[in-house]
Parts: sequence; structure tokens; C-alpha cells
Amino acid sequence: MDTRDIKKNYEVIGKVDGISGILGSKYEDIQTKIIQTAKKEGALTDSSSIMPVKHTDTIKVENDKVVIPNFKIVVNLSDAAVKKLQSGKESIIASLFFYGNTADEKTLPPDIKKEIGPNGLKLGDFNIEEKDIHQSNEIEVKNISIPKKLYNFIVDKKILLNINVFSGRRAFKDNVLEMEFFDSELNEITSKGNVINLNGRLITESE
Repeated sequence: MDTRDIKKNYEVIGKVDGISGILGSKYEDIQTKIIQTAKKEGALTDSSSIMPVKHTDTIKVENDKVVIPNFKIVVNLSDAAVKKLQSGKESIIASLFFYGNTADEKTLPPDIKKEIGPNGLKLGDFNIEEKDIHQSNEIEVKNISIPKKLYNFIVDKKILLNINVFSGRRAFKDNVLEMEFFDSELNEITSKGNVINLNGRLITESE
């Protein structure tokens, strides 16, 4: 139920929004009625291709850490990129950088202030490598947490996330991929089924 998840040609003929208490009291009821409405209007002929959207997961505070909801990064690669990576037995790496906005930096304790960078307060960074390369690659982001002592200084309690994907530099000295990236609030992913799609190709394909 996100246009970025559609992998074939389509035409928008209308829009329907589900609001709790009007189309149904339960999330599943709302989704079912939206699909029924789409079928009635001729927008759907086969509901088997519909991907159910999950409830939005929220962060959880556990003792001295803040647990990030699990989500998936789907890396879609061009034919040429898949061929080059597979032939070279090269991997791909998803680099995740969590950060947030703070109040006046001058008022921050020294141990917090040292985590301030160009983007704001660094909450954590992680690299996830995928070695088995296909056209569509699902990278699971799970069991990740950030220090609560850092999260406490985020003024709006909005966790921001930057995702970059590049080749693993195992077979090739330099990165060979030109990829889309993500740089926004974490809830931009968790509110859309906990999935983010990023498309890419070889750098040489754009030359």
C-alpha cells in the first residue's frame, strides 16, 4: 500500500483513506474495507497481490536503552549491477546513522556534547552486510537499540535516520553502486509497513 512497492505499470484512478471509527474500529477491518472498495471501483481484480500493512511499531524504552522497531530495507538492483556483483562475489552494505535534534548545545553535558556532529546528536550507527546478491535484496534491521541517555536530550523525541547503500569493497576497491538514499524521520518507514525500498544501479550505467 505504498506506491514504491509497485513493481509494474499502473494508473491512479482514485484515492481512498481509512479512518478508524468510520470504516471500521479495527485496523484489519479498515484495510479489508479499503480493498473491497477498490475492487468495487475496478481498481483491483486480484487481491492476492496486496501486501498487508502492519500496525506502526513504536520505539520502546527498556532500562538504559531505546529499542528501535524492526524493519526491512529492500535494495532493488539493475540487471547489470546484479551481474557485476555476483561475478565478483561482491557484497552490499547498508549503512544506518541514527540522529536527532537537541536544544542549545551549550547546555549539554560534556559526554553528550561530544556526540554532536553536522547532522545533530549522533544516537548510533550500524552497518549491515548482505553477501547473497539478487535483483531484490531484503536487509533485515532488527535488535538495534540506542542509548537512552542520548535519546533523553532529543527535544522533539523524533529519531532521524540516514540510510546509504554501497558495495562491500571486497572485490572492488571503490564503491561501484549509484543508489537512492533515505534521510528522514524513522516513522516515515514504520508508518508504511516497516519497509523502505531503495533502487540502484552501477555508477557506470549513468555515465
